[in-house]
Amino acid sequence: MSTSSRISFPVVSFRNLETPFAKEGYRDYFAVVDIKQLPDLSAWRKINVRDPKLSGAVPQRIREGARDPEMFLFMNRGLVLSVESVSYDNKTSNLSLTMRNPALHGLLDGGHTYNILLEERENLETPQYVRIELLEGFKNEEIEKLVDARNTSTQVRDQSLMNLGGAFDKLKKAISKCQYSDLIAYKEYELLDEDS
Repeated sequence: MSTSSRISFPVVSFRNLETPFAKEGYRDYFAVVDIKQLPDLSAWRKINVRDPKLSGAVPQRIREGARDPEMFLFMNRGLVLSVESVSYDNKTSNLSLTMRNPALHGLLDGGHTYNILLEERENLETPQYVRIELLEGFKNEEIEKLVDARNTSTQVRDQSLMNLGGAFDKLKKAISKCQYSDLIAYKEYELLDEDS
């Protein structure tokens, strides 16, 4: 099925990430968008491999993050779209996307974030922003690889975050002289030093 659609919306920021693969037709763009300006992507969800959940721990964390106006843009990975083409108007700060084939173009990653932001955007008291990555020029056989690579997130375990925040510092100091102190892992996948 092939049905061309052009979607335009204002953005706060737009950048082209220069890569060595532009000659092959692959392009990677980034935009920052006020969530109240997010376009309707309901017809462009076929390549997203999971139906978004709106309840549970992960959606709740996205929802809480969306209520933090200074940090959400940096905490959330945002949305990833596969598109046929991208054009940007410097004068109006308007971004236009062309998508033609629902099996090739659309929301590739970020379905949970997208749906939750649509729910939350009318209730926010201050402007909130989300990052959108736009991948242009990829072929049918490459989309499956991109979807697979972009949908492999595993949530960081609590002990790793506690270690990052210094929660174990007193314990580390207390057992620092014990012969087993360097055998204790305080975060996921922690490796021993080569000399240990």
